[in-house]
Amino acid sequence: MLLQDRLQHAGLRNVRTHESVGVLFIDLDDFKHVNDTHGHHVGDELLVAVAHRLSALVRPDDTLARVSGDEFVFLCERLSDRTDAERLVERIEAAFELPFELSGVQLTLSASVGLAIADPGEEITDGLLVEADTAMYRAKRRSGRDTRLLGRFDALDLAAGSLGCQLRTALDADELDVAYQPMVRTSDGSITGVEALVRWTHATRGAVSPAVIVAVAEQTELINEVGAWVLERSCEDHQRWLAGREGLSLDLAVNVSVRQLRVPDFVGMVTMVLAATGTRPEALILEVTESILMDDADRAHLVLEELRELGVRIALDDFGTGFSSLSYLQQVPADIIKIDRSFVAGIDVTPNASAILAAVTDLAHVLSLPVTAEGVETRSERDEVRTIGYEYAQGFFYAHPMSAAAIEQLLRRTGRDAGHLPSADGGPSELAGPKAPAAPTR
Repeated sequence: MLLQDRLQHAGLRNVRTHESVGVLFIDLDDFKHVNDTHGHHVGDELLVAVAHRLSALVRPDDTLARVSGDEFVFLCERLSDRTDAERLVERIEAAFELPFELSGVQLTLSASVGLAIADPGEEITDGLLVEADTAMYRAKRRSGRDTRLLGRFDALDLAAGSLGCQLRTALDADELDVAYQPMVRTSDGSITGVEALVRWTHATRGAVSPAVIVAVAEQTELINEVGAWVLERSCEDHQRWLAGREGLSLDLAVNVSVRQLRVPDFVGMVTMVLAATGTRPEALILEVTESILMDDADRAHLVLEELRELGVRIALDDFGTGFSSLSYLQQVPADIIKIDRSFVAGIDVTPNASAILAAVTDLAHVLSLPVTAEGVETRSERDEVRTIGYEYAQGFFYAHPMSAAAIEQLLRRTGRDAGHLPSADGGPSELAGPKAPAAPTR
């Protein structure tokens, strides 16, 4: 989500500065073989080692993100010309020439790299990420460590005509899925709700990264249909969980794209889904990011107010990643603030991090807005956000995203109340399970 936010800001900056922007999509070759042969603990070590090597290549204006299990993305801003990006590709290739030393095991690894570049002054969208991803898969089909720089029209045609059509087919064939990550009250670890996260396992590509799902859906105009499907499916699951459990209070949070808010009857669609599934509007939280105010602030403000009139709550997600975050608190009709995971990560060791988050939390509380910490992964991070005064939290320390059936089992074990995750006073939770891709998808 931070990568998507940076991509949007890079687009705005690119129009002003007339400098090139590049995206490099990196996929580790045969990573599944590492897990199958040496175990997931070695696979996890390898991902960390790769992240360290790639981090050493980051320039001041670059953003490096892990967008899926073994996929990484470089966003390179302020490129003087294409050769800057091509030199980075060469450095990435060189980073994989040395073997990785992991728990007494020495592994040699290669990676496939796809590169897409937006020319000076060109408008940038999520489609640039899709182009780089498409280029990467072309490189992988050509076997091994290879780089393919697609022409703009070639890449767009591939993305829209191939993966876009396949997403259309997956949607029609009910091949998409929804995972749910529990949200908890920090004071006692009790479960207050779940966040719905779309998932797509491609027949040949495997798990498609969340960022690519969103980019393809938006580029091919499928985002409204995908968004409506996720809302309806999650509401149906929510009602099934509540059946026979009178008195159970469980929030359902669903991410909403800025493009969905532009649909003329978006509020009507939400109203229809709530009525069809029997979901109480008060139980639904729609999560939006600060980017909703970049293009049509008046329209976005009106739609959000209409949703609140229905009884639906609005959460300002990934707070702190934009350029004008504090001013947005006054502009967005929000009921909940969700602090971006990039601020929570390492809060226990990063100088001044606690003080900064405490100041933002105090400001939100002055506005009577509860605060949620995203991406809590360690006991010390849990302790810090609880001390600062966050009301709610979610992250791998408490639980990884899980299937609807797993949520059902969780509620069955805990009875009438949503219950407490085992990590409330210890940790990590037994529900956390093996490490999984960190980014919720929108």
